[in-house]
Parts: sequence; structure tokens; C-alpha cells
Amino acid sequence: MDVAEIVAGINAAHDTTYTLGPRFAGGYQDGAYPLVDIHGQQYVLKLSYAPRAIPLIQQLHACGYPTPGVIYIGQLAGHTPYLVQEFLSGAPLAALTLALAEQLVRLIDQQADRNPTPQADWQHSWSRYAHAVVFANESDWTARIRRATPATVQLLDGIAQLVAPFQSLVLPNTDIVHGDFSIENVLADHGRITGIIDMCYAGYGTRAIDLATLLHFAYVHDSGELVRQGLQQQIRQLVDHAGLCVCLAYRIIAMLAWAIECDHQAIDRYVHHGWQIVRDLSD
Repeated sequence: MDVAEIVAGINAAHDTTYTLGPRFAGGYQDGAYPLVDIHGQQYVLKLSYAPRAIPLIQQLHACGYPTPGVIYIGQLAGHTPYLVQEFLSGAPLAALTLALAEQLVRLIDQQADRNPTPQADWQHSWSRYAHAVVFANESDWTARIRRATPATVQLLDGIAQLVAPFQSLVLPNTDIVHGDFSIENVLADHGRITGIIDMCYAGYGTRAIDLATLLHFAYVHDSGELVRQGLQQQIRQLVDHAGLCVCLAYRIIAMLAWAIECDHQAIDRYVHHGWQIVRDLSD
């Protein structure tokens, strides 16, 4: 079923008048598509999401967190899932300044302590997943990195040495975690954050994982020492130095695996900054 047929199915199911626009730039899964109704109102169509993320998105949206509200969710014939959300203004961030980083830390703090049963559903926890990626080759990422280049193997060995003392660490499972809090998923307008998008795989865990995603970006794109130090301090307050090492190791591995699959030209850059992170955390 192509996307135009999916939109026709949504219109039939919900008595809507959506027309389909060109796919938004970016996105390496099913991406996102603009929809416009007969009144000119804009929406966003997503074709991939985790059902367990929807109540978390709704909870944050209801509290004023700037993630798009959920309009419709469903499944068409052939088990094609769809999610229609509000359209938010703004453009993806191109850089992470100190002022923007401080805004994002305050937003991520709104994700805190929202898991009513932190001991339950551990299998789907972002904290469990991040730990398993680092220490147990979950998703086959570390094996993929070992098959890539000698430089990626050496970095993986350096990461393993860094995190070896922390294998018994259990990260908290108390917060909502976006799971991909990259600045491409942050919308802003004239220095003000207007949206946190692509929360379709949100779950529970420690929000330190989202902060580590920002910190990894700050290294790779040279956001400055003040930004890096500030984010490191925030993460240490949540999960101490051990958690900082594990969360950043997870992000280094995730982005290396992505580059190996999707952007070979980025591998050297991620290796270089991966070593920068390992050295900083080893001092």
C-alpha cells in the first residue's frame, strides 16, 4: 500500500479531507509526510511508531511539553499503522548554543519521574536497552562495528575498557525517554524551542540517555566547552560518572552503527570524536 492509498484510507476511516504533500527531508525509517485538510490546516503523518509510546506522548503534550498532539492513530488493511499529529512551526536546529542547551535541559527535566511502575516492563526500558547495546551486542551493533574498519574496532576496544568497571550498573527506569533526542528532532524559531518531534518510540528509562544524545552532538559538532561541561554535569547529577560513561558509550555505538549503514563518509568523524569522549571521561 503506497502512501497516497494510506491517506485515502485515513480519510475514509475518520471522515477527513487530507491531501498528501512531499515527504519531509530526513528520516531513515518511514519518515514523515505533510498532510493538509480542506481548510488549509497542516498535519503530520507518521507510518512507524511503537503503540506504547502514544500514551507517553499524550501525557507530555497535556502538560505543555512541546511535542505534537496526537490526532489519530490506527491500522489499515494489511496491518499498515499510521499516526496523524499536529504540525508544529519552526525549523530543526542547526547548532547547539549554550542558551539552547539550557532550554533543552529544562524541557528534558519535564520527562522526570513519570513512570508509575519503574520496576515493571523492564524488557522495553530504554535503560535496559542502552546497557545491553554496550555490554551484550543488542541489535548486533557492536558486531557490525567490529566488521567495519580497524579504526572502528580500536574505538570499540577503547569504549569497552572505559565501561568495563560499570557492567553491573543498573540505570534508573523512572523517566520518559525520547530515545532519539538529536537536534534534528528539535524545532526552534528565533532562538525559542517550538517543538520536540519524532517521539514515536518514546519509552521509560533514564532521561540521562536523552541528555547524552545532546552531549554526543555537542562533541561531534563542536558546540563548545561550556555546553559540553554543562551537559556532563547534568548527566552526572542523575546517574553519576558510571552512568555518564555507559550512556555516552551507547550513543557512540549507536551513531557509529548508523554511519556504517547509512553514511560511510561520517565514520571517520564519529571515530575521531568517539575517542575525544573516551579520553575526556578517562581523565
